[in-house]
Amino acid sequence: MANFPIHRDAMRRARYEFIGIVRCATCNAEVEKWKTTHGRFILFNLPQNPVNQFESTVAHYSVCKPAKREPRTESRRSEVQTKERQGGRQSAVEELQACFNPQLVIMVFDDSVHFAYRRGLPPEDARNEIISAANAVRQHLQEGK
Repeated sequence: MANFPIHRDAMRRARYEFIGIVRCATCNAEVEKWKTTHGRFILFNLPQNPVNQFESTVAHYSVCKPAKREPRTESRRSEVQTKERQGGRQSAVEELQACFNPQLVIMVFDDSVHFAYRRGLPPEDARNEIISAANAVRQHLQEGK
C-alpha cells in the first residue's frame, strides 16, 4: 500500500488538494476526493469526526469491497498491451505526417492498419494514391523474388 499522509492536516501540508465529497463509482459510498501533488485523484473514507483534522486517513480502495478484484489475467494484459502498442503506432503515423506533410501515410502491421492524411484530401485522390502505392509495392515484391 502507498504511504499516504496519515491525517488530513498532513495531506494539506503535503499539498494534496481537497476536491469534495463524491460517491464511489464501485460501491456508491460517500467518500472524500483528493488530488495528489502528482495530479492524480484518490478517494479517502469520510472521517468519523469531520472537525478533527488529525484523525487517521483511510484510502477508500483498501476497504471498498467490490473494488477488490482478481489480478489481471494474461488475456487482459495482452489486451492492454495491444491497445498501448496500437496507440504508439498511431502516434508514429501522426508524427510522420506532421514532420513531412505527405498527402497520406499508411502503416500496415500484422494485426492492424494505421493511417493519417492531409486535411482536405479528396477521398477519390486518396483511393488512387493507395492503389498506385499498392501496385508499386506488389511490383517491388515480385522483382525481389
